[in-house]
Amino acid sequence: MIPIVPTPDSVRSRLVQFDNDPRYYGADQAIQLVIDQWPDNNNALHILIKTVLINRLYSTQIFAVYEAAQHIFTLQIDERLRKGEISLVTDVAQMKNIGAHGRNNLSFAAKYCAWHQPDLFQIWDNLVVGLLWQYRKAHNFAEFKRNDLYCYPRFMKINESFKSFFGLQQFSRKEIDKFLYIEARLAAEAEAGIPSEKV
Repeated sequence: MIPIVPTPDSVRSRLVQFDNDPRYYGADQAIQLVIDQWPDNNNALHILIKTVLINRLYSTQIFAVYEAAQHIFTLQIDERLRKGEISLVTDVAQMKNIGAHGRNNLSFAAKYCAWHQPDLFQIWDNLVVGLLWQYRKAHNFAEFKRNDLYCYPRFMKINESFKSFFGLQQFSRKEIDKFLYIEARLAAEAEAGIPSEKV
């Protein structure tokens, strides 16, 4: 299924759809409440609570949540978050203290950083990777290989190209995150034969 052509109107339509679905809107409100309560990352318990919540509500599939939270605490990320250092996502993602060989939790790391600084970081998600690749094949909005989408700095640049090509500069990173996610879910569910009313 070819996704809809992104236009300001189609983006606004998907944003309404996202915000009216309790599965998405409720999860966002819950996470925002906790981030507002504990915006900094200098308390190990607060980091653990935020890690558990983002992992569970955004299905990032981290089982070693204590180790993930300790990894973030050890990195002392707040100054880099405020500066919007893109390399921070890679550093948070590469959790060498998990398992025998470590683990690269790019989805969780991008979501954790984006929730703290939504104007500076873009959410990375496997579904969104697939959707951006479909847009690349259908509209050639930028020159990149599919593997480039797994490199977070490159992923950020591809998102900027996406916004520019389709004239979506008026939308925030958070709004583009919502659009890409809901559109990716619709495309995936249509491919699986699930009626769109489910989304």
